[in-house]
Amino acid sequence: MWHSWAVEWTPDRIAVYLDGVRWAVTTDTARFPPRAMHLCLQLDNFGGVTAPGGKMFVDWVAEYPV
Repeated sequence: MWHSWAVEWTPDRIAVYLDGVRWAVTTDTARFPPRAMHLCLQLDNFGGVTAPGGKMFVDWVAEYPV
């Protein structure tokens, strides 16, 4: 199943959307990254058991300044 997600970062809030529905938002600027974010797509295993044949399929990616 494909999902679409977006991150909207303005000077006073960061909002994350999953399939068009706001999933998370913060206006606490102390929690904002100290510099510009960059797009990174990766499939990670954080030290747990590795699932054989783990795959990530990416159909389309776009990045737009707001």
